[in-house]
Amino acid sequence: NSTVGGYAYQWPYNATISTSTFTPILDQSYDVFVNARLFPTHTAAFSYAQTMYPTSPFLWDILANAWSTYTKYDVYTDDLISRKNALVGINYVNLLSDKLSLDTRLYYTYNASRIEYNRTDADQTYATGRIRTIGEFNETDDSRYGAGIKLDWRASDNHRLLFGVDGNIVDTRTTQVAVEYPVKNEFNNIQEKNFAVFLQDEWKITDKLTSLMSLRYDWSGVNKDEVEITPGVWIPINKKSVDALSPRVALNYRATDDMALRASWGRSFRAPSLYERFVHDAGFLTVVPNPDLDKETMTAWEAGIFKQFSDKVSLDIAGFINNYDNLIESRPTAAPLTYMYGNITKARIWGIETNLNYRPNTDWNLSVGYTYMNAKNRSFDASTATATELNNPDPEWLPYRPEHTASASVTWKATKKLTLNVNGRYVGKYKAVTLYTNPDGKWYPGDFVVFNAGLKYQFNKNVTATLACNNINNTQYSEAEWFRAPNRSFIAGIDLTY
Repeated sequence: NSTVGGYAYQWPYNATISTSTFTPILDQSYDVFVNARLFPTHTAAFSYAQTMYPTSPFLWDILANAWSTYTKYDVYTDDLISRKNALVGINYVNLLSDKLSLDTRLYYTYNASRIEYNRTDADQTYATGRIRTIGEFNETDDSRYGAGIKLDWRASDNHRLLFGVDGNIVDTRTTQVAVEYPVKNEFNNIQEKNFAVFLQDEWKITDKLTSLMSLRYDWSGVNKDEVEITPGVWIPINKKSVDALSPRVALNYRATDDMALRASWGRSFRAPSLYERFVHDAGFLTVVPNPDLDKETMTAWEAGIFKQFSDKVSLDIAGFINNYDNLIESRPTAAPLTYMYGNITKARIWGIETNLNYRPNTDWNLSVGYTYMNAKNRSFDASTATATELNNPDPEWLPYRPEHTASASVTWKATKKLTLNVNGRYVGKYKAVTLYTNPDGKWYPGDFVVFNAGLKYQFNKNVTATLACNNINNTQYSEAEWFRAPNRSFIAGIDLTY
């Protein structure tokens, strides 16, 4: 798929450089341009001109007028974003006995993304002063080769064991996320390897109590030893590879025929991506690679209850606490419009999830859900935070985590072949972002309701058609900072099964 200009980029805005003031132009939110000036008033610009050119008073008024007047930078409308994705795989399943089965797979995936910044016949100058030359682009192509095997053994009436191994190699050709300092339109190569092994035991302790115990080991690494921070300056990568052991224990207690209690504890692991490790060029932003970037780990607790009130109504409520060590987040540096991915020492996200389901008959199904989330940086220190971070309404809040979310869905099976669905979701206003911060949270993402509709028609057992209308209310909203989400759109498809 390809996107030209439009909502692929952020809102158009007026920028005053000297005061770092950015004001979006809401009524043109699907256009892409920047109006920029150096000073907010002619008087301020005149004073600066006097200081910079004290012996040239004939220039003062000319410069003041130029520096306090908006200049339009329409350099985005010709940009092209294209993506290509492919997947090929083969599975082999063998029932070795009535208690043991084998499942193996080989797979290959291809994912490519390309941004063409300047498809005109002249160089383009951005409001920041950056120049995109004719034909300049960024592209990243990933080829992933993988294999996995899983054994499923019912050892007894009370124990079911799963054992699995999975590994893959990712060959990346990129202009953007290699260890080499980027040169315009020049590709470099990097390889990432991933390996995992796991063991799981599903233990039926009693007729009412079941436990699920698992242990997983993960390893991930890259084939490079150094990263080029600036041209010619190489720094050793201190975390070339990362690994982790992740245990998990879950209990499910069937208190009655219509009520179940559950609880779980576990640890999980995430390796930093190539983008988080090595990206330099992020559009109009600069990102500094972090050779010390480490894995993030999470310790999670959850407790919940499921209650079936009748054959028509059910309710599920759960509470969760996720404690993060070395959470990977992007943070502003001292330099303007420059960021670095780093590890937050301690962070915690806790909350409550609820879901109510109502099925009046076999043709109708209605569900509503609500989640409250409290997301805090437990290592926050105002004395070391940047001015950008302190400018948030709640500087301790983890960026881009909404406090309140809700959803609703209605499905109607109109006939044996036709199914209709309408669904909607609400996302509360974000309390913290990382780029365009202000104490009032003005223009922050979130605080929207979006509805979608779809239908599915099954012509026969082999052919099914689908039609969807996303954002049927044509709401102008954003989930990423100053990036408009798509307006009303339609998607049609056909599924063929043989």
